Amino acid sequence: MPKIFISVDALEEKTASGVAAVSGEIVTFVELDKTAYLSPAVYFSRVAGGDPDVLRLVGRVKSEVELRALGADHQANSVIIGETAYDVVEGFVGKVLS
Repeated sequence: MPKIFISVDALEEKTASGVAAVSGEIVTFVELDKTAYLSPAVYFSRVAGGDPDVLRLVGRVKSEVELRALGADHQANSVIIGETAYDVVEGFVGKVLS
């Protein structure tokens, strides 16, 4: 099944405009007649401070479970793994159900 990432801001915008409806951990994209199961995740946008991306995470999405497995410290819009700090976008990874 395909997976999607949607930021918190984008999801709020889509629900406010009626494009999407959220019920618990399920989001329905009304016009597309598609539903997805949501779980918290982050999108790695850049390495803070311009350091090199030794873990090659920029451009990737990681769920909370995956962050814990990496030993990550996630606070708001940042994630620290080892000595590397990342700027992240908070959101959800969705597994398309129908």
